[in-house]
Amino acid sequence: LSMAKEIKEEIKEEIKEEIKAKKKEVNIHGTKI
Repeated sequence: LSMAKEIKEEIKEEIKEEIKAKKKEVNIHGTKI
């Protein structure tokens, strides 16, 4: 159970990083989501 929880947290962090990276890309082009 705790392993599954840890994996979920890792996935959440990865998704957060991906979203941040995407937002940065968008900001470079001068458009907002």
